[in-house]
Amino acid sequence: ERDAGYALSREINALTAEAANALQYGAADTADEAVSKAQDLLRAHQEKATRLPGSRDGMLQQACEHLIKVSVLREFLNTGMVLPRSSLSQSFADEEYISGVILAAQELTRYALRRATAIDRKSVWLCRGFITD
Repeated sequence: ERDAGYALSREINALTAEAANALQYGAADTADEAVSKAQDLLRAHQEKATRLPGSRDGMLQQACEHLIKVSVLREFLNTGMVLPRSSLSQSFADEEYISGVILAAQELTRYALRRATAIDRKSVWLCRGFITD
């Protein structure tokens, strides 16, 4: 069972890394597809995915946090709003949600630097709103 959890975690991490990279380069459709696949994987392994964080395998917990990260980042770039925990399609613990939001803020820093380099003031200003809101 542990090996299956590791394999699941690796798959989700690969998909969320693909989604984060796609968001960095403005490929929202690619990001949406990768996030959807990661959510489907997590849903397919519901028993492992719904365990409490204290008993959940560390790698799977990290994969959940990265899934939250890209979901929050995607929503913020689309709407300018941070995705509320209640809007997530899976049930995640508070600490996973908070970690995911922090990871999204770190990813947003990289995005803002890339957009500033391209002299995209609107995107940089949007990113500033993530912290102030």
